[in-house]
Amino acid sequence: MAYSSISDARTKLINPETQQDSAILYANNNLLDNTTIFYTNPGLTTLAPSGNYVIPSPQFRSYYVTLGSDGKISGSKTELILSGVDTSWVDDYIADYSTGSFIPNDNFDSGNVGTNLSINGSLLVTDAYWSSRSYAHSKKWVIDQGDLVSTALTNIDVSAMKGYDLRLMTGEWYQNTKGGTTTAGFTGGNFISAIIHVAEDLARTTVEGRVNYYFRPDYFIPLYSGEYPSFFKRFPNVLPINDKNGNQKDWMSLATPLFDMIEKGSGVWNTSKRTYRNSTRNTKGYTYKRQGRFADTLYGDPPNANYYMKRESGGGASQSIFEYQTYATNHLINYDTWLKTPAEYTYNLHTGSNFSNPPTSQQQSWVVGLFESLLITNPTERLSWTFNNGVINKTYLELNPRSWETGLNSGTGNYDVSPANNLLGFFSPFGDSTTPQNSNHGKHIQFDFEITGSYGRDRQLFGQSFTDLWNSCKTYSISNSWASSGGVIPNFSNYEGGIYTRTYEGSGTGGWRYVSPGVSVATAKTTDLYKDYKEYYFDGSKNKNASDFYWHKFYLGAIDCYSHFFVTAYMHNICEKWYLYNLVHSGDISRKLINEILGVEQGKTKKVCGYSWRYMEPIDISDFGFERKGYLSGVGFKNYRPNNPPSHNQSLAVWSFAYLDGLYLWDDNVIGGEYNKWREEFTLEWQAYGDIYEIDNGAYDWFHIGYWQVLQNRDIVGANTEWVKPEYKNGAVWTSNTDANTTNFPVMLYNAQLPISAYKLSVDGTEALLIITNPFNNGYTMSTHTVRLPTKGNQEFTVKTWGNYTSVIRLKNL
Repeated sequence: MAYSSISDARTKLINPETQQDSAILYANNNLLDNTTIFYTNPGLTTLAPSGNYVIPSPQFRSYYVTLGSDGKISGSKTELILSGVDTSWVDDYIADYSTGSFIPNDNFDSGNVGTNLSINGSLLVTDAYWSSRSYAHSKKWVIDQGDLVSTALTNIDVSAMKGYDLRLMTGEWYQNTKGGTTTAGFTGGNFISAIIHVAEDLARTTVEGRVNYYFRPDYFIPLYSGEYPSFFKRFPNVLPINDKNGNQKDWMSLATPLFDMIEKGSGVWNTSKRTYRNSTRNTKGYTYKRQGRFADTLYGDPPNANYYMKRESGGGASQSIFEYQTYATNHLINYDTWLKTPAEYTYNLHTGSNFSNPPTSQQQSWVVGLFESLLITNPTERLSWTFNNGVINKTYLELNPRSWETGLNSGTGNYDVSPANNLLGFFSPFGDSTTPQNSNHGKHIQFDFEITGSYGRDRQLFGQSFTDLWNSCKTYSISNSWASSGGVIPNFSNYEGGIYTRTYEGSGTGGWRYVSPGVSVATAKTTDLYKDYKEYYFDGSKNKNASDFYWHKFYLGAIDCYSHFFVTAYMHNICEKWYLYNLVHSGDISRKLINEILGVEQGKTKKVCGYSWRYMEPIDISDFGFERKGYLSGVGFKNYRPNNPPSHNQSLAVWSFAYLDGLYLWDDNVIGGEYNKWREEFTLEWQAYGDIYEIDNGAYDWFHIGYWQVLQNRDIVGANTEWVKPEYKNGAVWTSNTDANTTNFPVMLYNAQLPISAYKLSVDGTEALLIITNPFNNGYTMSTHTVRLPTKGNQEFTVKTWGNYTSVIRLKNL
């Protein structure tokens, strides 16, 4: 979209509902003056077209420029955003699904137990209803992942957080029961989340001596009345972020923003069709994207060649619309149908029954047993072979009466339900009479992997069966030249699956709760969690086969066909302090395991990535239930999972794209919705009108802001140097990997409530990228820290963090 003037650019860029054209330009210097020449190619041979542009500078400010025919700035650059454009606000409204409007969250509530939040000119946040909220039990509040507070929500000073968005959660604190477990927490339906936007300080300092900070682009202001992301409309097109080996860091998301595919408000159900858009989300950082799919408001072919209608089985028209997606960048999730189909078939032959929903432990074990039996090819061995995992004890003939193997069309019959033939469906690039594309084909396929419960992840032979099946299908695809029809050889991953994963609870003393603040240092050092890092990762005194070193042996067998290994950062509690420490701890150990199994060179082809979702997920140990999201006339309040705080999204993105190999965002939905179109879950209306529980003023965009901050330092991220942990000044004492308590290990930093940080040098060693987070901040104040760089003569730096956000810092003149 061309800009006719600077005022035109200002109006368009701060509007999250306006599509912005974007182009990647290259320059001979970064001065943005009359010596700067812009080009359209990295070789600097083709001049940029003349015209008006907006250039977001790396650290903060955006500039309006006019380029002449010589590629130079005509006149001078002008700051795009003026004082007063960005204003502070707090949004605690919920949706009225009857009208599509947003209303105070206490409406229609006889108890009047909602909130009435405001922010004044001094940036003090107050709830006018705090003292009158008539809960049966106590009430609390928390900002982001900070401290739970029970004192009055009055005059809370958020002035330190200029330029940031905060999530305030408040409500009745009592208990919830889930999975038979009752825990204290915010009571389901009786708490809400509000977004506080603190206006940017356009005079903020981005350079303090040798310390250079990177912030959100100044024009990227959230919309008070917009609850959905806008990155696909107004973020610039971006370059890839590569690791030190030149491999691109991956960003995969199962979410499909509804308004990236259609125009908001277009189409009337059963009357007129949607207005279609040409998707732009893949130009904003994604390496793979899920094939977009939604329901149109009217039957028939879409009026956009980038989409197609999936026909009914009889050939008739439908409302089901799919994006055309290049298989090489397509990824998808499969809910274990290829695992269930053959296992349920043989289970039925043996028992006369199908699998339960959910499957029993015996049925989960049956899946594992069948797949391991595929490896038994010697007829004599089959006579005595049994599968006994402590849950079932079954013979070869009971599990595999058709004598299937890992090859296609193997065994004595029923090939259509055999494991190999089922897996082949993911390799085929061909559609059928209902669809021109195979929606189950793509470069990356994630399996739900819940059909096996916990019984498959620790068995190497189960993993080996996947590799052998994959090799059979790969050979078939190559021999039949499927690549000439656009086919690719898919690689796999598992939902939340990693070769080494740790959670808050964990088995034995392998969970983060066993090293929580308050646990003595001496006790923390006796835990499995600490010993894994100290003895396996750090000093190598324990090898990967040690009996007290627990990791998932499935991946030892499946590692050839698996490409992505995850470190999960789902939010199961309100104040998750440990997850970033775990990203470093589990990421380090996972990388070492993969390199030991495959060797360093082949290990470079495997990626260790962060993994999360845009919602918090209550489980049986969680201290929250479903929060109040909206109201439906005649029904009452509608509740759903809380959205992540924006600092979680930004921090996870920064650490995943800088320190790890990328980020995977699970989802089951289209993001963003039309709030006057109430729907129940998983209906055509749901596919047509989107996720109307997404009420967070675009907090999802902070994933992309985190990517943007790392992108500005892609030269250092891609440099052939290593990530190192700086040492932290704790009072008068420096943390260290080699002191008596190894105080610089992630486990010990968490135990001591110290920040987590890492740095990486530039190629010439004169600069460093430093990322640092303070998970123990209260969520809304600025903290100052002193760190030193062990690989640069212990040079010391004083740096700042804001709330629970991660600071992205470039240190210069080392």
